[in-house]
Amino acid sequence: MKNFFKAIKAIYGLCIKGTAPLLSSDGTTLLTEKSLILKRWVEHFRSELNCSSAISDAAIDRLPQLDTNNDLNLPPSLPETIRAVQ
Repeated sequence: MKNFFKAIKAIYGLCIKGTAPLLSSDGTTLLTEKSLILKRWVEHFRSELNCSSAISDAAIDRLPQLDTNNDLNLPPSLPETIRAVQ
């Protein structure tokens, strides 16, 4: 197996990690500096994930409360694993 990975390295070379350029929020500037790209991702996810809910609290309160299904904590059985892999 070790020789396999040596061959892959010889063919493709070392893995070079880089950052892909990203457009600014207004779409006019291409960001290439890593710190600016990271700041832009923070801005993007804050705007996407920190929005108010469209569902009212009253509607949530009307939902029935169900018991916790503790069986979901159990690891899958061997037959379940085999079925999932096939």
